[in-house]
Amino acid sequence: MLKLFMSHRYLQLFAVFLISTLMASCASTGPRALNPRGPADPSLVKHGVVAMSLDMINEFNPKWGPWKLGGYFSGSIVESEKYEKDTFEGGMTYFPGPGVGMGDGIKKGRTDMPAIAILPAGTYRLTGIVGSSMPGIIGAGIHFPISSETFKVEAGKGVYIGHISIRAKEKTSSDYWSLDQLVGQHPNLGHTTIVGQAPAKFSKTTPVLNFSNRYEESIMELKLDYPYLVDVKFDNLPLKIYAEGSEKKSD
Repeated sequence: MLKLFMSHRYLQLFAVFLISTLMASCASTGPRALNPRGPADPSLVKHGVVAMSLDMINEFNPKWGPWKLGGYFSGSIVESEKYEKDTFEGGMTYFPGPGVGMGDGIKKGRTDMPAIAILPAGTYRLTGIVGSSMPGIIGAGIHFPISSETFKVEAGKGVYIGHISIRAKEKTSSDYWSLDQLVGQHPNLGHTTIVGQAPAKFSKTTPVLNFSNRYEESIMELKLDYPYLVDVKFDNLPLKIYAEGSEKKSD
């Protein structure tokens, strides 16, 4: 009887999983970001490439340095063949994954990285910085909001939106954001909210941002990392980015 009950229970769980998977696939039929590291090179017939570069130094808790860094975008998409207008919200697609995440991260011995997103043609703005730290087997998430001016993504083309340096310092009562302010709101960002956030102490740090332009070196590195980008032309368009409560500088 117990074995029969367990078998029935497993069938119920499998059915729930199958229904959830089908619903998720049905919900993702609209315009979406493409995986830069998928089994096949992404098509740029209807998509363009957004590139940025980032670095981070954690002055408050140095052993919890950066493992991955990227951006979070929102915007409007125009796809004339199928959709008149749609909206998009999501992070750089090399980054998502459960637990500690998957895909590209910071190379050994460095604290900086270039990153890309393959987005449907449209108009976007940068709405957040995402990332993670993996000093050992435990990971912790980084996610805080920012605002930027809008920029256009054109099919078959690339745009570089600038370099963001993040200095994590101790958060005081006058500081507005913490480094993990939005961790937990977007489950696909590859963070670990239960185990890693407490020892990382990211809630006790605030980001100080410095903006600059590393167009030449970042695009050169990206084209080596992603050979299918070798013939893609990238416009150099560093954004004006705003982070309330953080220092804002521009080189």
